[in-house]
Amino acid sequence: MLVVLISPLVLVAVLVVWARWSLLVVTVRGPSMEPTLRDGDRLLVRRRPLARVAVGELVVLAHPAGPDAAFHPAPTGANRGAPTIHSVKRLAGKPGDRVPGSPGEVVPAGRLWLLGDNPGFSADSRVLGSFSADDLVGTVTRALG
Repeated sequence: MLVVLISPLVLVAVLVVWARWSLLVVTVRGPSMEPTLRDGDRLLVRRRPLARVAVGELVVLAHPAGPDAAFHPAPTGANRGAPTIHSVKRLAGKPGDRVPGSPGEVVPAGRLWLLGDNPGFSADSRVLGSFSADDLVGTVTRALG
């Protein structure tokens, strides 16, 4: 019988690679998600494909950084490789779902309907329309304190 022992160093290296590939830490900036999240909160985000994200979950999107980035998200695939910022919003609709508050309107294919928990201070789908599903990074798993 052949017994293979994995070196603790190799195990640690594998875990670090897995964590860097599947997890991300982001910091909340601004009041758009109050009272759920506050400015300065640090969040642990699990990278997930859209198929594994449920309506109602807090999601993180990545889009190019710039002076108007929060108010003018880039079109699908634009500026890949440019510095990015992350936005935290609540997923209110996936492709094919009805748009909240708009009877008869559905979320288009490849798009997401996102809402901030603080409507008066959130650049979200109520103002900007749908967001590209390609910009989805993952879901918020917990606040880090």
